[in-house]
Amino acid sequence: MSRFTELALAAALVLSAGATAAAGKYEGIGRSATPAEVKAWDIDVRPDFTGLPPGSGSVDRGMEVWESKCASCHGTFGESNEVFTP
Repeated sequence: MSRFTELALAAALVLSAGATAAAGKYEGIGRSATPAEVKAWDIDVRPDFTGLPPGSGSVDRGMEVWESKCASCHGTFGESNEVFTP
């Protein structure tokens, strides 16, 4: 067996042992999200406007909504702000 293969095998064993230990450490913690919780977090808006709530508004109102709910992650002009891409 080559030296590289031995090192790769050793690294894989160490990583799998660490993952197994971490998985057991948090056993019994948390729960599955309810359908209502998933729906509340499903807030994406696609380029074709899918995901927007029904209704109407104006450009000025849209700007208020963007600044209050979107700009903190996506930037004032959708330039990313290093959190999420536009």
